[in-house]
Amino acid sequence: RYKQMLNRKPKEGSTFDRLYQFYLEGAGLDAMVADYQAEATTKPDAPHLQLILGHIHKRLGKDTEVIKAYQRAVTLSPNDYYPHFALGHIYTTEHQYEQAINALTKAAALSEQTVSATPDDRTAIYKTLGRAYFHQDRVDAAITTWTKIAELDPQNIFARIELADLFREQELYPQAIAQHEAITEIKKDDPYRVCLSLREIGKIHEDTGAYEAARARYDAALALTAPGNWLRKDLQHRIIGIYAADADWKGLIAYYQGKLEAAPNDPELIGLQASAYIENQQLDEGIAAYRKGLELAPTDAELRLNLIAALRSAEKLEDAAAAYEVLSEQQPDNFGIYRELGKLYLELQDEGKAKSAYQRMIDRDPENAGTHRTEDAVASYQKAISLAPDNLDYIEYFGEFYIRQGSREQAIATWHQIVAGEKGIAENYDRLAQLLDTKDFGAEALTASRKAVALMPDAYRYREALAKRLMQNKQYAEAITEYTEAIKLAPNEFFAEQMDDQRLELYRRQGTLVDQIEAMEVALENPGIS
Repeated sequence: RYKQMLNRKPKEGSTFDRLYQFYLEGAGLDAMVADYQAEATTKPDAPHLQLILGHIHKRLGKDTEVIKAYQRAVTLSPNDYYPHFALGHIYTTEHQYEQAINALTKAAALSEQTVSATPDDRTAIYKTLGRAYFHQDRVDAAITTWTKIAELDPQNIFARIELADLFREQELYPQAIAQHEAITEIKKDDPYRVCLSLREIGKIHEDTGAYEAARARYDAALALTAPGNWLRKDLQHRIIGIYAADADWKGLIAYYQGKLEAAPNDPELIGLQASAYIENQQLDEGIAAYRKGLELAPTDAELRLNLIAALRSAEKLEDAAAAYEVLSEQQPDNFGIYRELGKLYLELQDEGKAKSAYQRMIDRDPENAGTHRTEDAVASYQKAISLAPDNLDYIEYFGEFYIRQGSREQAIATWHQIVAGEKGIAENYDRLAQLLDTKDFGAEALTASRKAVALMPDAYRYREALAKRLMQNKQYAEAITEYTEAIKLAPNEFFAEQMDDQRLELYRRQGTLVDQIEAMEVALENPGIS
């Protein structure tokens, strides 16, 4: 089957890879060469056979034979772009750039005249030809060739991004910037995409030492983002990084001061300037700035937490505790705050306030499982599980506790609560199997995996998981059966091929791969088999 597919499209790729693997693990690569040489002898005018021979020789590192085979393919099929491309590519690999340019130029011209050349094919041709020009110091020709990639579909921003990366790789920074500039114009109504390209332009400027230009682009991108957006934080970190590289915290403080002149009541900017003060060891100025920011945005938890960190650094623990008290009032259901506040009071040697903080946590929601995970560990975990029986995380934690205590049997028994009663569904058995696997309880994991398949026999992922576990446990015959079933249930051809690869690996481990290949060849020779 793979031979037939490869004969129709004799290109390097997944079909060739799989056929190569069959020979590698079966009759051997010498047999593969012999088979195709024999066929080429009986069909001397078949260019596809020469191409395939070239691919095989390339894998074997026989570059002279590769070139000869591809040259014969070009002679037999002078108007087909692909043999010219294959020949040009191997010339490039061999650093024979003039010959590569000649072959690739022909491939490019022919590819432009036929619909059989996909955009990916043409892109590959232009990339390789551009590199050949570049290695010959014909930079303008390389740029012209690479630019054709964008011309294949000018509105395709992903092609432009790939092209920009190619230019950047060759340190052709103005050309890389030009592609991102084009994207900002094409996507001018898409702030997110514009922001991404402005960020890339800024990165190029930063990498080339043009820090002012980089900061200007980052600023332009920042203007397109909203508070809390991940890109906004990334851009802010990049701007900070420009100053941090030289420890120029005074410069960063001045930068934010300039921004604050236009927006004096922006708590985000005030907080960023406060952080710069802290980095410059100006704790008092930083604390004052954080306090000012909180006057403008009293419910900003991040600002208040940063203030607390600064107060702790300044050893102003009482002020830090006061700030935590405010935060606990604003977020009364955040138990982490009570825990940290309790620790802080203990540092202040105020056990009464520490106990009060912990008690407030419990009083806030005495039925919440999260409040019962201290003191006696076993009692706490049991209490947590009883309060939240559907929260499987607590069961996992309880089992982990027993593992740390060295009690294997109790850990396994505890984890089996994951599938107790109404929780005994395929998904939970699969989760149990994964958990047991992580602790090297292979036999128990296999039992749980079998149960998941029994409950949902038509679910691909459970079949695949069981097959893998059987393979790991060297139960090859049953693993082959499960992989065969998984192939039938695979959501698409890609996953089916992955399962087939695993099945071949099992045949190899059993020592039956050659027999299986021979059986397949017999089946393929049957005219009733398609």
